[in-house]
Amino acid sequence: MLASLVVSLLLPAAFPANPTFHFMQIEQVIGGVNGDTSAQAIQLRMRSGLQNFVSAARVMVYDAAGLNPIEVLNIPGNVPNGSLGDRVLLASSAFVSQTTPPAVPDFTIANVIPASYLAAGSLTFEDNAGFTIYWRLSWGGAAYTGSGSGSITNDNDGNFGPAFGGPLPSTGPGALQFQGPANAPSTNNAADYALTSGAATFTNNAGAGFTVNAPPPVVPALSPRGLLAMVILVFGTGVLFLIISKRH
Repeated sequence: MLASLVVSLLLPAAFPANPTFHFMQIEQVIGGVNGDTSAQAIQLRMRSGLQNFVSAARVMVYDAAGLNPIEVLNIPGNVPNGSLGDRVLLASSAFVSQTTPPAVPDFTIANVIPASYLAAGSLTFEDNAGFTIYWRLSWGGAAYTGSGSGSITNDNDGNFGPAFGGPLPSTGPGALQFQGPANAPSTNNAADYALTSGAATFTNNAGAGFTVNAPPPVVPALSPRGLLAMVILVFGTGVLFLIISKRH
């Protein structure tokens, strides 16, 4: 009898039956593409089915001290697909042209993460009243001195810290990515997250993927001596061509 009561109390928490948005990961984040910090994307991933009612949620960002919150986006609507592992893609308008094919986000970010927060900061997925933080991703290692706390909904002890050891990536095509499967809870940001091995691929709720473009090749600048040598080569080639033409 007692065992049945315990199971009945625990099951709703482990396997939500009602449509909601609480069981969600911040799966992947990029703070800029190839140095352009206006091009940002945040990918959420559902830890359970029926988590697509995200209009009751928002994403916030905090500075290195866990202060000065900025609302990245108060999500304005729901998404149609709500199975385990389905994603929700938030991206800035500048991010769209930085992927192949051009990204089609589910929602457009209202306020990008400030460049001054990229070295150390914290991103939260929470209810849009600000009462409950359901997932937290902090970065910057010891430089992040703010809170690591959140709900036990997605982290067994409600402590998402310590922070990931490096900055939020912004100088290339790579992103910061959660390493666990879709149904995994958080243990701590330092252990759970790693940089993508190459160009990141972001996925929207429809399942379409968008790979971040690599930076264009850098053409080395010529020194004055190298420039002179090139001029001599071009000029000499032209003179030689004229001589050969006259002979024929």
